[in-house]
Amino acid sequence: MRGVTTRALSTVQERLVAVTQDHPEWNSWTTPLAEALRQMENPIWDSISVEVSSKHPDHAPLLDHATIRLDAKAGRASVRRIMDAAADAGGAEASELRTVARGTGCDALALLEATVCQDDERLTVQAASLGVERNVLVAVGLLAAMPLLDACRRKTSDRAPASWPHGYCLVCGAWAALAELRGLERTRHLRCGRCGTGWDIEWVRCAYCRASDNSTFSSLVPEDGGEARRVDVCRGCRGYTKLLTSARAWPAGQVPVEDLASVDLDLIAVEHGFERPETVGYAVRAQINSPAPG
Repeated sequence: MRGVTTRALSTVQERLVAVTQDHPEWNSWTTPLAEALRQMENPIWDSISVEVSSKHPDHAPLLDHATIRLDAKAGRASVRRIMDAAADAGGAEASELRTVARGTGCDALALLEATVCQDDERLTVQAASLGVERNVLVAVGLLAAMPLLDACRRKTSDRAPASWPHGYCLVCGAWAALAELRGLERTRHLRCGRCGTGWDIEWVRCAYCRASDNSTFSSLVPEDGGEARRVDVCRGCRGYTKLLTSARAWPAGQVPVEDLASVDLDLIAVEHGFERPETVGYAVRAQINSPAPG
């Protein structure tokens, strides 16, 4: 079953349209994001396989040392569509992406693999070899990898641990993008902005240093947001996590949309001296290959 149903996709896209209307200056990001959401419904992702390593330690995400098999032609087509969307909306800085997408020099599977692994060194080398600004390739690589990572989440759901005490994603290793305060029970759930995975976390617990001392863990509440939107901050490691109220769990594709829509909370956190870690949560070592012929 695909990760985004037609109904859920429509709901998420409507939310993205509303965000774009409120912030037309974000078009260079929202346009390729919309294409990434469409690609999440593409049936090509149903055919991938994910071989989870039996040797990775308990604290490692499921994709660490995993082998992902993906039809190279289908993967290239999906990456090309997202690159084209980014080129359409990104102005002069992203215009080179169209040439890259249509050329033979871009190894789509290599780009996806470096992005899944959050391998900054490989992404820098790829950008230089393609003649593209590094930050542009990193951004489009993140969007291009979203449909694949969503499929990986679904393919590995039966291997997910019953509990996960870390602030990085149990599937792909990225730091949580934000947290949901969910339902009438107001339970706190971290959500990954790359693959959409969600996992429980205690009310008083830093996602980064795991401190649970009330004297170091507090919240910043915007004047016009009430308790529905806030920033949980840790005065120990100076990290922060955005927390947004939701009636139920968002579809995977809605997480990056809500992350973008709540950028004002990021600004509040930064203004008060808090930040997200510069290092990756957990750098998984995954391989992406084409299936063996026949």
